[in-house]
Formats: sequence, structure tokens, C-alpha cells
Amino acid sequence: MTAWTLMMGAAAIPMATYPASLQEERRTQAINLGGLRQATATVTASEDNYVIAVRMLPVRSFDDATNARLNREKGRQLALQALAKILSDKETVEFTIAGARINKVATDAKFFTLTLEVARKNVVLLRSGAKSVNDKQAERVAWSSILFTRKQDHAKTLENLVTIGLADIEIARKQALQQMESIATFAKKVEAIQSSVVKNLEICRKEINDDLLLFSAEQEELRQLVDMQRQRVLNESRAAVRRYEADVERK
Repeated sequence: MTAWTLMMGAAAIPMATYPASLQEERRTQAINLGGLRQATATVTASEDNYVIAVRMLPVRSFDDATNARLNREKGRQLALQALAKILSDKETVEFTIAGARINKVATDAKFFTLTLEVARKNVVLLRSGAKSVNDKQAERVAWSSILFTRKQDHAKTLENLVTIGLADIEIARKQALQQMESIATFAKKVEAIQSSVVKNLEICRKEINDDLLLFSAEQEELRQLVDMQRQRVLNESRAAVRRYEADVERK
């Protein structure tokens, strides 16, 4: 017999067991994730690793750099979902996954592809009711079909755009401190990043309004989410400038 396993503490937990004669056939499993991205994935288990290859329709609505970052993050999230679905079998359970590494990304005329690798020892079954994870680098992952709805794809794009913008502001802050830039210079950089994020959020708003496959209630909820994310990036931008002012004063 051979088995797909994951770890709970120090003990390996078999998730599905197959006859040895089917071992090679079952070591790679294909899954149709579907959704707005029409995503598919294959999950290959070796003795030490899981390798997940994802193919999806890419994001093409923004500038090339933003599209690339969004596609990379969406592909990574889809890969983790594919692994969770395979390991969950018929029962939805929650895992922590640490050390997931992107090995390859590519975009052709139609599809974006990404390959993610994670060590089997770093895929850990969460005990029922667990609220925290000891490994600060670990992500909590559970299979959820809700993540593949059109509404959720739009919502995740909004969240990712703001997350990317805030990460860029933090990078700018650290660089500014190293170079001892003036507050005015740093504020201009923050304003440029903020403006770019707001512009992209408005692109999302148009796409939401034009998506006729969304229910009107879903469109309204997403429009409200655009406003919330817009306010979030404005608030965080102002806060970043205030933090930098305090940092400069302490210097």
C-alpha cells in the first residue's frame, strides 16, 4: 500500500491509501478548480515534497508589473487550495503550510502558469478547535469552494491590490530611512503609490459594473468594498507619513 500523508505534531496522518499497483498513477492527481480564472491544477506527491502546477486565465486589467504580481499571488493561492482539496478528500479540514516556494511562472497568449513546491513535513493538520499556530511563517489553509466564485475573485483582487500598495509603501519607508530622505520627498513617494492603487481600484469598479454575470446585490456589495479598500489605502498612506515623521524626529 502507499499513502498520501501529512503531519500532526510528530505523527504522520494518512489522508488516502491506495494499492501499490496504483502507486504511480495516483502520485499525480489532476483537479479542475474552475471559477472566474477557469483554473486547473495537478498535485504530484514525492517522498519529500508536494509539487502543485496551476494553470489559469490571467489578470490583464492593469499595468504589466501589477498584473504580474496579482497573477503570482492568485496562482499561489490556487495552488494551496488545490493541495488542500486533495488532502482533505471528502472531509474539509484545516492545515498549516510553511515554506511554500514558487519554482516557475509563465504567461502565454491565453494562460498563466505557476508551479509551487512545499515539503511534506511542512504540511500540518490542525487539531480541531486550534486557534493559533506555533510557526509564525505558516499559513492556515482550508479548501473552500466559496473562494472560486466571481464575487470572491473580484474581492480578492481588491484586497491584493491594496496589500501590494501597502507593501510598496513600507519598502519606500525603509529605503527613505536608510537614505535619510526628507519628509516631503517620502510623502511624494507615498502619494504616487497611493494614486496608483486608487487608479487600479477604480479599474476594478468598472469591471464589477460591467460584469453581467454578477447579481445586482453582489455588484453593490463589491462597490462598497471598493470604497472601503480605497479608504483603507488613504488611511494607511497618511499613517505611513506620520510614522516616518516620528522616525525622522527620533534620528
